[in-house]
Amino acid sequence: MNDLEERFRELIKPPAPDLWEDIQRREPQRVRTPVASRLVAAAVALLVAGTAFAIVVRAFRPSTGNTLPGAQTSSTSNSPTVNQTPPVFLAPHLDGGSGWYSYSSVPAKEGDASYAWAATIPVEEADRSSGAVIPPATIERLPADGAVVTVEVVPSSYKSSSVPFPYAGRSYELDRATTRGPEAEEPPGDYSVFEIDDPGASSLIRVYFGSSSPSRGLVDRAQQELDSLQLPPACAAPATGGYSLILTSDTGSPGDSITVSGPVPFQREDGSFDTTGDGQMIAWWNARPSDWEYLSSFSTTQPSPAVTGEPVVRLGDAGMNACTFSIAFTIPEIPPGDYPIVVLQEGGGGATLEGSAVLHVTAHH
Repeated sequence: MNDLEERFRELIKPPAPDLWEDIQRREPQRVRTPVASRLVAAAVALLVAGTAFAIVVRAFRPSTGNTLPGAQTSSTSNSPTVNQTPPVFLAPHLDGGSGWYSYSSVPAKEGDASYAWAATIPVEEADRSSGAVIPPATIERLPADGAVVTVEVVPSSYKSSSVPFPYAGRSYELDRATTRGPEAEEPPGDYSVFEIDDPGASSLIRVYFGSSSPSRGLVDRAQQELDSLQLPPACAAPATGGYSLILTSDTGSPGDSITVSGPVPFQREDGSFDTTGDGQMIAWWNARPSDWEYLSSFSTTQPSPAVTGEPVVRLGDAGMNACTFSIAFTIPEIPPGDYPIVVLQEGGGGATLEGSAVLHVTAHH
Protein backbone atom coordinates (compact mmCIF):
# COMPACT_ATOMS: atom_id res chain seq x y z
CA MET A 1 0.00 0.00 0.00
CA ASN A 2 1.58 3.36 -1.02
CA ASP A 3 1.95 6.37 1.28
CA LEU A 4 -0.90 8.32 -0.30
CA GLU A 5 -3.38 5.49 0.11
CA GLU A 6 -2.28 5.01 3.72
CA ARG A 7 -2.98 8.69 4.38
CA PHE A 8 -6.46 8.30 2.93
CA ARG A 9 -7.10 5.25 5.12
CA GLU A 10 -6.17 7.23 8.22
CA LEU A 11 -8.78 9.85 7.32
CA ILE A 12 -11.74 7.47 7.36
CA LYS A 13 -12.43 7.44 11.10
CA PRO A 14 -11.30 10.75 12.68
CA PRO A 15 -13.91 13.50 13.14
CA ALA A 16 -13.63 16.87 11.49
CA PRO A 17 -11.25 19.28 13.30
CA ASP A 18 -12.83 21.56 15.87
CA LEU A 19 -10.70 24.45 14.63
CA TRP A 20 -12.91 24.84 11.60
CA GLU A 21 -16.31 25.42 13.22
CA ASP A 22 -16.97 28.38 10.97
CA ILE A 23 -16.52 26.23 7.90
CA GLN A 24 -18.44 23.27 9.28
CA ARG A 25 -21.56 25.33 9.94
CA ARG A 26 -21.94 26.01 6.23
CA GLU A 27 -23.95 23.66 4.05
CA PRO A 28 -21.70 22.42 1.22
CA GLN A 29 -22.72 23.41 -2.32
CA ARG A 30 -25.50 25.64 -0.99
CA VAL A 31 -23.76 28.94 -0.27
CA ARG A 32 -26.45 31.59 -0.21
CA THR A 33 -25.84 34.37 2.33
CA PRO A 34 -24.10 37.02 0.20
CA VAL A 35 -25.18 35.51 -3.10
CA ALA A 36 -28.81 35.75 -2.09
CA SER A 37 -28.48 39.46 -1.44
CA ARG A 38 -26.83 39.84 -4.80
CA LEU A 39 -29.65 37.98 -6.47
CA VAL A 40 -32.28 40.20 -4.81
CA ALA A 41 -30.53 43.35 -5.96
CA ALA A 42 -29.97 41.89 -9.40
CA ALA A 43 -33.57 40.76 -9.70
CA VAL A 44 -34.93 44.28 -9.12
CA ALA A 45 -32.52 45.80 -11.59
CA LEU A 46 -33.02 43.07 -14.15
CA LEU A 47 -36.80 43.56 -14.15
CA VAL A 48 -36.08 47.08 -15.31
CA ALA A 49 -33.41 45.98 -17.79
CA GLY A 50 -35.57 43.28 -19.34
CA THR A 51 -36.21 39.55 -19.20
CA ALA A 52 -33.54 38.64 -21.74
CA PHE A 53 -30.87 40.37 -19.69
CA ALA A 54 -32.08 38.57 -16.56
CA ILE A 55 -31.53 35.19 -18.18
CA VAL A 56 -27.97 35.88 -19.23
CA VAL A 57 -26.80 37.51 -15.99
CA ARG A 58 -28.20 34.74 -13.81
CA ALA A 59 -26.60 32.08 -16.02
CA PHE A 60 -23.24 32.34 -14.26
CA ARG A 61 -23.03 32.54 -10.49
CA PRO A 62 -19.62 31.43 -9.27
CA SER A 63 -19.13 30.51 -5.67
CA THR A 64 -16.22 29.56 -3.51
CA GLY A 65 -17.98 26.92 -1.46
CA ASN A 66 -17.14 29.22 1.47
CA THR A 67 -18.69 32.49 2.68
CA LEU A 68 -18.55 34.96 -0.18
CA PRO A 69 -17.47 38.63 0.14
CA GLY A 70 -19.79 41.55 0.59
CA ALA A 71 -19.92 44.27 -2.00
CA GLN A 72 -17.41 46.49 -0.18
CA THR A 73 -14.65 43.99 0.56
CA SER A 74 -11.16 45.38 0.06
CA SER A 75 -7.74 45.60 1.61
CA THR A 76 -4.34 47.03 0.83
CA SER A 77 -1.20 44.96 0.45
CA ASN A 78 0.33 46.39 3.63
CA SER A 79 -2.68 45.52 5.79
CA PRO A 80 -1.57 43.43 8.80
CA THR A 81 -4.82 41.42 8.78
CA VAL A 82 -4.58 40.09 5.23
CA ASN A 83 -4.10 36.32 4.91
CA GLN A 84 -3.66 35.68 8.63
CA THR A 85 -5.95 32.63 8.41
CA PRO A 86 -4.36 29.70 6.54
CA PRO A 87 -6.09 29.05 3.22
CA VAL A 88 -8.09 25.93 2.44
CA PHE A 89 -8.55 23.75 -0.64
CA LEU A 90 -11.88 22.99 -2.26
CA ALA A 91 -13.63 19.62 -2.50
CA PRO A 92 -14.18 17.55 -5.64
CA HIS A 93 -17.57 17.62 -7.32
CA LEU A 94 -19.96 14.89 -8.47
CA ASP A 95 -23.04 15.98 -10.39
CA GLY A 96 -25.58 13.84 -8.58
CA GLY A 97 -27.48 13.00 -11.75
CA SER A 98 -30.96 11.55 -11.99
CA GLY A 99 -31.50 9.04 -9.18
CA TRP A 100 -28.33 10.09 -7.33
CA TYR A 101 -27.82 12.05 -4.11
CA SER A 102 -24.54 13.95 -4.02
CA TYR A 103 -22.57 15.60 -1.23
CA SER A 104 -19.25 17.45 -1.12
CA SER A 105 -17.24 18.07 2.02
CA VAL A 106 -16.20 21.42 3.39
CA PRO A 107 -12.83 22.68 2.12
CA ALA A 108 -9.75 21.04 3.61
CA LYS A 109 -6.69 22.45 5.30
CA GLU A 110 -3.34 22.02 3.58
CA GLY A 111 -2.30 18.36 3.69
CA ASP A 112 -5.82 17.11 4.46
CA ALA A 113 -8.29 15.40 2.15
CA SER A 114 -11.53 16.85 0.85
CA TYR A 115 -14.09 14.49 -0.58
CA ALA A 116 -17.33 14.00 -2.49
CA TRP A 117 -19.97 11.27 -2.49
CA ALA A 118 -22.83 10.28 -4.75
CA ALA A 119 -25.28 7.58 -3.66
CA THR A 120 -28.37 5.92 -5.14
CA ILE A 121 -30.03 6.36 -1.73
CA PRO A 122 -30.16 9.51 0.43
CA VAL A 123 -26.89 10.17 2.28
CA GLU A 124 -27.32 9.66 6.02
CA GLU A 125 -27.15 12.84 8.10
CA ALA A 126 -24.74 11.10 10.48
CA ASP A 127 -22.31 10.68 7.59
CA ARG A 128 -22.55 14.35 6.61
CA SER A 129 -21.53 15.45 10.10
CA SER A 130 -18.98 12.72 10.84
CA GLY A 131 -16.00 14.20 9.00
CA ALA A 132 -15.08 10.73 7.67
CA VAL A 133 -14.08 10.48 4.02
CA ILE A 134 -16.54 7.63 3.35
CA PRO A 135 -20.21 7.48 4.44
CA PRO A 136 -20.34 4.27 6.54
CA ALA A 137 -23.98 4.58 7.63
CA THR A 138 -25.07 5.04 4.03
CA ILE A 139 -22.97 2.08 2.89
CA GLU A 140 -24.54 -0.12 5.57
CA ARG A 141 -28.02 0.73 4.24
CA LEU A 142 -27.23 0.00 0.59
CA PRO A 143 -29.69 -2.37 -1.08
CA ALA A 144 -28.33 -5.01 -3.43
CA ASP A 145 -29.02 -2.74 -6.41
CA GLY A 146 -27.52 0.36 -4.75
CA ALA A 147 -24.15 2.09 -5.06
CA VAL A 148 -22.08 4.83 -3.44
CA VAL A 149 -19.34 6.64 -5.35
CA THR A 150 -16.67 8.20 -3.12
CA VAL A 151 -13.78 10.43 -4.15
CA GLU A 152 -11.02 11.65 -1.85
CA VAL A 153 -8.39 14.13 -2.93
CA VAL A 154 -5.55 16.12 -1.38
CA PRO A 155 -5.34 19.12 -3.73
CA SER A 156 -2.51 20.70 -1.73
CA SER A 157 -0.41 17.68 -2.77
CA TYR A 158 -0.94 18.11 -6.50
CA LYS A 159 2.30 17.60 -8.39
CA SER A 160 1.67 20.68 -10.50
CA SER A 161 0.38 23.94 -9.08
CA SER A 162 1.37 26.12 -12.05
CA VAL A 163 -2.14 25.94 -13.53
CA PRO A 164 -5.53 26.03 -11.85
CA PHE A 165 -6.68 22.57 -12.99
CA PRO A 166 -3.69 20.29 -13.60
CA TYR A 167 -5.95 17.20 -13.70
CA ALA A 168 -8.99 18.60 -15.50
CA GLY A 169 -8.81 15.86 -18.13
CA ARG A 170 -8.61 12.95 -15.68
CA SER A 171 -11.05 10.07 -16.21
CA TYR A 172 -11.48 6.79 -14.35
CA GLU A 173 -12.79 3.48 -15.67
CA LEU A 174 -14.42 1.06 -13.24
CA ASP A 175 -13.59 -1.82 -15.58
CA ARG A 176 -9.94 -1.20 -14.65
CA ALA A 177 -10.55 -0.87 -10.93
CA THR A 178 -9.30 -3.24 -8.24
CA THR A 179 -12.26 -5.16 -6.82
CA ARG A 180 -12.39 -6.35 -3.22
CA GLY A 181 -14.62 -6.83 -0.22
CA PRO A 182 -14.84 -4.66 2.91
CA GLU A 183 -11.66 -3.82 4.80
CA ALA A 184 -11.20 -3.34 8.54
CA GLU A 185 -11.94 0.39 8.56
CA GLU A 186 -15.11 -0.05 6.50
CA PRO A 187 -18.51 -1.26 7.74
CA PRO A 188 -18.98 -5.04 7.61
CA GLY A 189 -21.33 -6.54 5.05
CA ASP A 190 -21.75 -8.60 1.92
CA TYR A 191 -20.86 -5.91 -0.57
CA SER A 192 -18.10 -5.17 -3.07
CA VAL A 193 -15.73 -2.24 -3.55
CA PHE A 194 -14.24 -1.07 -6.84
CA GLU A 195 -11.12 0.97 -6.04
CA ILE A 196 -8.91 3.20 -8.18
CA ASP A 197 -5.82 4.77 -6.63
CA ASP A 198 -4.35 7.71 -8.56
CA PRO A 199 -1.26 8.99 -6.71
CA GLY A 200 -0.43 11.31 -9.62
CA ALA A 201 -3.57 13.32 -8.90
CA SER A 202 -3.48 12.68 -5.14
CA SER A 203 -6.86 10.99 -5.49
CA LEU A 204 -8.54 7.79 -4.35
CA ILE A 205 -11.81 6.62 -5.89
CA ARG A 206 -13.93 3.91 -4.27
CA VAL A 207 -17.32 2.73 -5.47
CA TYR A 208 -19.36 0.64 -3.03
CA PHE A 209 -21.96 -1.74 -4.45
CA GLY A 210 -24.66 -3.29 -2.29
CA SER A 211 -23.96 -6.71 -3.79
CA SER A 212 -20.80 -8.80 -3.82
CA SER A 213 -21.51 -9.36 -7.53
CA PRO A 214 -23.01 -6.13 -8.93
CA SER A 215 -24.84 -6.32 -12.24
CA ARG A 216 -23.38 -4.88 -15.41
CA GLY A 217 -26.17 -2.32 -15.46
CA LEU A 218 -25.38 -1.12 -11.93
CA VAL A 219 -21.68 -0.80 -12.71
CA ASP A 220 -22.51 1.18 -15.83
CA ARG A 221 -24.80 3.42 -13.82
CA ALA A 222 -22.02 4.11 -11.31
CA GLN A 223 -19.60 4.75 -14.17
CA GLN A 224 -21.93 7.39 -15.58
CA GLU A 225 -21.96 9.24 -12.26
CA LEU A 226 -18.19 8.87 -11.90
CA ASP A 227 -17.78 10.41 -15.34
CA SER A 228 -19.21 13.65 -13.91
CA LEU A 229 -16.30 13.95 -11.46
CA GLN A 230 -14.45 17.25 -11.36
CA LEU A 231 -11.27 17.39 -9.31
CA PRO A 232 -10.77 20.74 -7.54
CA PRO A 233 -8.22 23.35 -8.58
CA ALA A 234 -4.70 23.51 -7.24
CA CYS A 235 -5.49 27.03 -6.02
CA ALA A 236 -6.05 27.73 -2.34
CA ALA A 237 -9.21 29.54 -1.24
CA PRO A 238 -9.79 31.84 1.75
CA ALA A 239 -10.85 29.88 4.85
CA THR A 240 -13.02 32.72 6.16
CA GLY A 241 -14.26 36.05 4.92
CA GLY A 242 -14.49 35.02 1.28
CA TYR A 243 -12.59 36.38 -1.69
CA SER A 244 -11.46 39.97 -1.33
CA LEU A 245 -9.80 42.56 -3.54
CA ILE A 246 -6.34 43.88 -2.73
CA LEU A 247 -5.11 47.34 -3.73
CA THR A 248 -1.42 48.20 -3.74
CA SER A 249 -2.53 51.46 -2.11
CA ASP A 250 -5.92 52.83 -1.11
CA THR A 251 -4.73 56.42 -1.57
CA GLY A 252 -3.21 58.11 -4.60
CA SER A 253 -3.09 61.15 -6.89
CA PRO A 254 -3.91 61.48 -10.59
CA GLY A 255 -1.16 59.80 -12.61
CA ASP A 256 -0.23 57.32 -9.88
CA SER A 257 -0.13 53.62 -10.79
CA ILE A 258 -2.34 51.27 -8.76
CA THR A 259 -2.90 47.53 -9.05
CA VAL A 260 -6.03 45.68 -7.98
CA SER A 261 -5.65 41.93 -7.53
CA GLY A 262 -7.17 38.93 -5.82
CA PRO A 263 -7.81 35.19 -6.05
CA VAL A 264 -9.83 33.86 -8.96
CA PRO A 265 -13.03 32.06 -7.93
CA PHE A 266 -13.58 28.91 -9.99
CA GLN A 267 -16.44 27.24 -8.13
CA ARG A 268 -20.01 27.83 -9.20
CA GLU A 269 -22.92 27.97 -6.80
CA ASP A 270 -23.82 24.31 -7.42
CA GLY A 271 -20.30 23.20 -6.46
CA SER A 272 -19.10 22.52 -10.00
CA PHE A 273 -16.03 24.21 -11.45
CA ASP A 274 -15.48 26.45 -14.45
CA THR A 275 -12.39 24.80 -15.91
CA THR A 276 -12.46 26.60 -19.27
CA GLY A 277 -10.26 29.55 -18.32
CA ASP A 278 -12.26 31.62 -20.80
CA GLY A 279 -13.71 34.08 -18.30
CA GLN A 280 -12.46 37.54 -17.48
CA MET A 281 -12.06 39.69 -14.39
CA ILE A 282 -12.95 43.27 -15.38
CA ALA A 283 -12.21 46.35 -13.26
CA TRP A 284 -14.31 49.53 -13.45
CA TRP A 285 -13.74 53.01 -12.04
CA ASN A 286 -16.38 55.23 -10.44
CA ALA A 287 -19.25 52.72 -10.66
CA ARG A 288 -21.57 51.85 -7.77
CA PRO A 289 -21.26 48.22 -6.67
CA SER A 290 -25.06 48.04 -6.65
CA ASP A 291 -25.02 48.85 -10.37
CA TRP A 292 -22.66 46.00 -11.26
CA GLU A 293 -25.16 44.34 -13.61
CA TYR A 294 -25.17 47.43 -15.82
CA LEU A 295 -21.40 47.09 -16.26
CA SER A 296 -21.80 43.70 -17.89
CA SER A 297 -21.17 43.43 -21.61
CA PHE A 298 -24.69 41.96 -21.82
CA SER A 299 -26.29 45.14 -20.51
CA THR A 300 -27.90 47.79 -22.67
CA THR A 301 -28.27 50.19 -19.73
CA GLN A 302 -25.54 52.68 -18.88
CA PRO A 303 -24.65 52.86 -15.16
CA SER A 304 -24.75 56.17 -13.35
CA PRO A 305 -21.39 57.37 -11.99
CA ALA A 306 -20.85 57.03 -8.27
CA VAL A 307 -19.28 60.51 -8.18
CA THR A 308 -21.54 62.82 -10.14
CA GLY A 309 -19.89 64.58 -13.05
CA GLU A 310 -17.02 62.11 -13.35
CA PRO A 311 -17.01 59.31 -15.94
CA VAL A 312 -17.36 55.56 -15.41
CA VAL A 313 -14.17 54.07 -16.86
CA ARG A 314 -13.20 50.50 -17.68
CA LEU A 315 -9.75 50.14 -16.09
CA GLY A 316 -8.74 46.84 -17.64
CA ASP A 317 -9.23 43.10 -17.51
CA ALA A 318 -7.40 39.89 -16.67
CA GLY A 319 -7.89 36.26 -17.63
CA MET A 320 -9.24 33.50 -15.38
CA ASN A 321 -6.57 30.95 -16.30
CA ALA A 322 -4.48 31.38 -13.16
CA CYS A 323 -5.02 31.20 -9.41
CA THR A 324 -4.94 34.99 -9.05
CA PHE A 325 -5.66 38.00 -11.23
CA SER A 326 -3.97 41.39 -11.37
CA ILE A 327 -5.10 44.57 -13.14
CA ALA A 328 -2.84 47.65 -13.20
CA PHE A 329 -4.20 51.11 -13.97
CA THR A 330 -3.36 54.79 -13.70
CA ILE A 331 -5.53 57.11 -11.62
CA PRO A 332 -7.25 59.42 -14.10
CA GLU A 333 -7.22 63.21 -13.99
CA ILE A 334 -10.08 63.78 -11.58
CA PRO A 335 -10.88 65.99 -8.57
CA PRO A 336 -9.97 64.71 -5.08
CA GLY A 337 -12.50 62.41 -3.43
CA ASP A 338 -13.41 58.80 -2.78
CA TYR A 339 -13.94 56.67 -5.89
CA PRO A 340 -15.18 53.09 -5.97
CA ILE A 341 -13.46 50.37 -7.97
CA VAL A 342 -15.71 47.50 -8.99
CA VAL A 343 -14.44 44.15 -10.27
CA LEU A 344 -16.83 42.10 -12.36
CA GLN A 345 -16.46 38.46 -13.36
CA GLU A 346 -17.73 37.49 -16.80
CA GLY A 347 -17.81 34.09 -18.43
CA GLY A 348 -19.98 31.11 -19.23
CA GLY A 349 -22.68 33.31 -20.70
CA GLY A 350 -23.19 35.49 -17.63
CA ALA A 351 -21.65 37.83 -15.10
CA THR A 352 -21.42 38.45 -11.37
CA LEU A 353 -19.89 40.93 -8.95
CA GLU A 354 -16.52 39.83 -7.61
CA GLY A 355 -16.01 42.68 -5.17
CA SER A 356 -15.31 46.37 -4.79
CA ALA A 357 -12.91 48.75 -3.10
CA VAL A 358 -12.69 52.48 -2.49
CA LEU A 359 -9.69 54.56 -3.55
CA HIS A 360 -9.13 57.94 -1.93
CA VAL A 361 -7.81 60.40 -4.50
CA THR A 362 -5.83 63.40 -3.30
CA ALA A 363 -4.59 66.46 -5.16
CA HIS A 364 -1.39 66.33 -7.22
CA HIS A 365 1.77 65.99 -5.17
